[in-house]
Amino acid sequence: MGGRLARSLAVLAGLLAAPALAHRPSDALLRFETTRGTLAARLELKCADVAAALAPGQGSAGPPTFEAIAAARDRLAPYLAAHLRLEGCAPHVARLEPAERSDGPAVAVVLEPGCPPGQHALVVRSTLFLELDSQARTLVSLVAPGGRQAEVLTAWQGTASLDLERGGSGWPGFLRAGLAHIFGGIDHLLFLLALLVPSVVRRDAGRWAPVERLGPSLREVAAVVTAFTVAHSITLALAVASVARPPSRLVETAIALSVVVAAVNNLAPVLERRRWAAAFALGLLHGFGLSSALDDLGLSGGELGLALLGFNLGVELGQAAIVLAVVPLAFLLRRSRAYPVLLAVGSSAAALLAAVWMAERALDVKVLPY
Repeated sequence: MGGRLARSLAVLAGLLAAPALAHRPSDALLRFETTRGTLAARLELKCADVAAALAPGQGSAGPPTFEAIAAARDRLAPYLAAHLRLEGCAPHVARLEPAERSDGPAVAVVLEPGCPPGQHALVVRSTLFLELDSQARTLVSLVAPGGRQAEVLTAWQGTASLDLERGGSGWPGFLRAGLAHIFGGIDHLLFLLALLVPSVVRRDAGRWAPVERLGPSLREVAAVVTAFTVAHSITLALAVASVARPPSRLVETAIALSVVVAAVNNLAPVLERRRWAAAFALGLLHGFGLSSALDDLGLSGGELGLALLGFNLGVELGQAAIVLAVVPLAFLLRRSRAYPVLLAVGSSAAALLAAVWMAERALDVKVLPY
């Protein structure tokens, strides 16, 4: 019993030390517009993100305000110079303006791009807020005389090439954002693992027993992954079309709750072989995750369709990679005496961690360091 407890504590400690974020990503919005050969640039940042970047590890007496960020302009400019590059240009901060985002006050940084006259292409590199949030994204929007272009820069791909005359399709950036959405969020990974690990065992007289064949397990996993993707696509499209847009805090709290439910179901099964239903429910919640970013980019029509296609394809590829890595290994280990123990300990730790996230998000408090 003491050994099992020690293993449980070790697993829990490893989860608590994981350097991934469970909350909504830190989004920076960078807008470019080309008019009569002149390039204008505007960068919107959440005040909370800026405050955390300029004073890491320091608490705040209250929610960061635009006035507080403006007073720290002398520190903001060097931070931007270090984390935002426009190749061949020498950008500098022209002025700061107050702004408002769906999840709090923001600061708009009006930039002088400092690009040479007649430049037709621009390479943007961004590492904004990645030192704080592994899921941080820089959403890039360009309005050019010949069209529009949108890109999503992440830790996976921090570079985008913009055509300042014609614009272009940025759907590969959304594909990368979909991959980051799966691999960068520990809550998403825990949920998928909670559904995948039990796929190679079955309940027999109140105990987990190994399945004899891999085929049925793979069919169940395929149903789980497909249900998640279909549901994700439905609500993402509804949110972007403004048909349904629930509050961010409610969605994030519900996502944490779904992880608790999936993990507890491994300890006291209720869904049994209907895990695809749980995956569909969580997919409906996750579909609202990128909607605010797409709204901020101002996409519509074919651009929006390509963005949705790219993002969902990235999510599908990420899930497929996790399935290919987890399920065959789980099938090989399913007869081990340690497998039921691992399933119980891992599920308990995941449920506890997700319950803390749920309380944090519901009450808007901070308990864990990530």
